[in-house]
Amino acid sequence: MSAAAEPGVTSDLLECIQKCALLESDCVFRRILDCQSDAIFILDGETPPKIVDCNCAEIEMLGYQPAELVGRSMEFLYLSESADCPASGATRSPGLPANQYERYKMRKDGSVFPIEQGISMLDIAEGQPAGWVAVVSDRTERSRFEQELCNRTYELERRLNELNCLYGLSQISESPGKSTDEVFTGAMKSLAAT
Repeated sequence: MSAAAEPGVTSDLLECIQKCALLESDCVFRRILDCQSDAIFILDGETPPKIVDCNCAEIEMLGYQPAELVGRSMEFLYLSESADCPASGATRSPGLPANQYERYKMRKDGSVFPIEQGISMLDIAEGQPAGWVAVVSDRTERSRFEQELCNRTYELERRLNELNCLYGLSQISESPGKSTDEVFTGAMKSLAAT
């Protein structure tokens, strides 16, 4: 029998091909999503947006299983303004695009860590966002590096001040005709200036 004789066979076959293509596309999408080192959240278009899906990096970063997050707002992951953290709210650092923020998130175990979050709107449907994609990067290592850089800069500035003071003392002590009191007074002024 030919396919033309049985119209149901052709539509069933076409439907099967479409389902297979959709499954393959979903599998490729999942592999791309899960190979990212940053946590990626797909949010719906509701207000506030709720988590629809997330990748494996979220599990490692936050400690939640996807089922614990799907259907919830991301806000429960952020520290509240009353939390004992000076920068608990979203801040936009200079140089970051308008859709990126630095915040602190809380892991499932209660530990707090700095993040950088970018959020982009998905296609607009009827004047409303169809959804959002949030990409979250753990800034813990970068924050440690920045703190170490600040500590080293402070230490270098302190040493530079000490060297300038010693140089000033050497200039005072080498001045001909200065009394011990004048050298001592000059030394105290140099020390006070640093």
